[in-house]
Amino acid sequence: MSAAQSGTGDRGDRDRRAASFQEGAEDYDRLRPGYPAELWSLLIEDVRTAAGPGTGERPLRAVDVGAGTGRATLPLAAAGLEVLAVDPSAAMLERLRANAEHAGVSARVAPRESALEDLDPAVDGGADLIVLAQSLHWTDPATRWRRLHGLLAPTGVVAMLWNGWHLAPARHDVDAVADLFERVNAGLERPMTPDVERREPDGSAWTTGVVVEGPGAGLLRESRREVAEWTWELPTPTYIELLGTTSQYRVAQPAVRAELETGLARILGETVLLDAQTLLVEAVRA
Repeated sequence: MSAAQSGTGDRGDRDRRAASFQEGAEDYDRLRPGYPAELWSLLIEDVRTAAGPGTGERPLRAVDVGAGTGRATLPLAAAGLEVLAVDPSAAMLERLRANAEHAGVSARVAPRESALEDLDPAVDGGADLIVLAQSLHWTDPATRWRRLHGLLAPTGVVAMLWNGWHLAPARHDVDAVADLFERVNAGLERPMTPDVERREPDGSAWTTGVVVEGPGAGLLRESRREVAEWTWELPTPTYIELLGTTSQYRVAQPAVRAELETGLARILGETVLLDAQTLLVEAVRA
């Protein structure tokens, strides 16, 4: 299981990285990819099935934790769900509001500047769906499963999604990229991870690791796991901009970022080809 999935127990480090997103919401919205439509279809079908036929008289309720600019909120609202979209970044939520208005779904979206740890089961509980799209690692690993269980309806579903990608080795010299990051990381307290992770021949990779684990994990059980495969080609300057939307890059020193940008531009050429996967993990009450 990747560090991006499990997160860290260091609250100070999480807060510092989260604060880095107070700026750059427009770049995040412009550069970060969404999630494959087929996974949303599977998830919403599972939620409707779990909720049962009696829920046809009311809209399903979702909580999008770490909603960002609305990559999960918007498709859920477009499918008719009422979405409480929570994020600690006011800048992200401002962009989310604009996106919801543009998509014509703002009536079904309730943005709130808060984190999972701020939600009250007595007020916000009974959710048919809780989504953590690329955001599980921002939650407190000591309490996340208990908090999610408390917010969930008895028949509800927790859905966790991650996009992952790595430089296609058929196109790029991934060893040279790895060497570049190794040189840069030599002077860093927290090393940066290059996009060179390869899947093994048997298919094992970050998509196969245990997700529902840690304190309180026994309250939930994994009920579905799906992986969607896709490729992504983009100009190298755009790829370098994409790196700038990640927390590990945003908290790095300007000199480190400059060295990476120069080295990557030299190694990668004019365009970048990424082999990408999206992982969907669903969990229900045990």
